[in-house]
Amino acid sequence: MKKIIIPLLILIFVITGTVLFDGPREVKESEKVSVVASFYPIFDLTSKIGGTRATVVNLTPPGADPHEHEPSPIDLAKIENSDLFLYNGAGLDPWAEKKREDLLEQDSAVIVLDMASYFTLLEDNNDHHHEKDPHFWINPVMMKKASEIILGKLIEADPEGEIYYTKNAEKILSLLENLHEKYETSLKQCKLDSVVISHASLGYLAKQYNFNMIAISGISPLEEPSPKKLAEIADLVNEKEIGHVFFETTIPSGLAQTIASETGAETILFNPVASLTKKELEEGRDYFSVMESNLVNLKTALRCD
Repeated sequence: MKKIIIPLLILIFVITGTVLFDGPREVKESEKVSVVASFYPIFDLTSKIGGTRATVVNLTPPGADPHEHEPSPIDLAKIENSDLFLYNGAGLDPWAEKKREDLLEQDSAVIVLDMASYFTLLEDNNDHHHEKDPHFWINPVMMKKASEIILGKLIEADPEGEIYYTKNAEKILSLLENLHEKYETSLKQCKLDSVVISHASLGYLAKQYNFNMIAISGISPLEEPSPKKLAEIADLVNEKEIGHVFFETTIPSGLAQTIASETGAETILFNPVASLTKKELEEGRDYFSVMESNLVNLKTALRCD
């Protein structure tokens, strides 16, 4: 009888498509890798690479500016109970750098990733400030490297998921390469060589695609430009015949509107992808769709063919 039953079971598995070891098994919630990200771009990449094997939490609420956000004690406790904590670094999220020190002192088992430490960062020397520019996520090429770094940390936290994470990462790397190629092609033939933006968030994008960034305030959006600097920027807008001034989603648009009003330019949106709003998330927007929209507006501002 046993000789008959075993072949029948095998046949049933084949017919129903439930052959043993055909693809990864479903991961229970309790078995998933617990990941905490300090803000949206890292959260988005990690969620896409981690897929169904990871539970990823973003500590910066929708629409909040990560430069200013301070997590609650409950949020900080989530980090202590996680397997992997990812943060931007370079001064964007100083609370995260302090939390890393606390975890090291506690000899915690949490794997910590300071993303900025893997990159050669630009430096802002304006007005005698010497700050490192943390906005590397704006550059799709740098985000390819970020994806590979996140992949490595996920595998470190969950070695059994290596094949699964690697396949997801390959899809993300392909999307980022396509995005890079679109930017490179679209911004190759432009009548202008400079854009004006409310704060210095475009440095890595400008360097990658060969245009100049004229920032009204510095790397930190909290920095208030002097009346002299505002006048100098207005003169540049007129001199270069710049017709658009970028405002950003997570910071007040007053400075951009001031320059636009004084020069007759129009304001136009650049979304720094640092924190999507609740509405944007409900609409299914993500890093890639926002960067596609940014490219459309960059082409307008630079007057590209």
